[in-house]
Amino acid sequence: MRRATAALACLSITACKDPPREAAQPAPSASTPPVTAAPRPSASAAPRPLELKSFQLTSGVYEKDAVDDLTEVKPGERVYAHFKLKNPGERRVLTVVFKVNGATRTTLELKVEPSPSYRTWGFNTLRAGDKGELSVVATDDAGLVVAERTVPIKR
Repeated sequence: MRRATAALACLSITACKDPPREAAQPAPSASTPPVTAAPRPSASAAPRPLELKSFQLTSGVYEKDAVDDLTEVKPGERVYAHFKLKNPGERRVLTVVFKVNGATRTTLELKVEPSPSYRTWGFNTLRAGDKGELSVVATDDAGLVVAERTVPIKR
């Protein structure tokens, strides 16, 4: 009798182990369109280009805007590169290079989120003995030059 009970218990346990069922999907109604997958861009598709709306070299940023537009800079001065960009696609990276007399001083990578008007900035502080010219070149993550500007360093 014990054997029969154990065998029945074993059968009932294995009978309970049904294969998992997939979740039932609600039937589409006339008011809800069927869900279709959006087409995916190919891996080789180039990102949509960033559109430069404005670029300024400035002595500061207040409430996300440049406070002035520098036409020359002074030794020891902090110089901001302020960008306003239109990014129609996915998150991008803007590489900004500050150079003094052609020698790279600072390289920054700034994120650019998707937006019709995204503001971002970075800065470099000139050394007390700097003279000559400061140049700033910004390129996107596809290697395209987005902005560039050169200003004299004057005492």
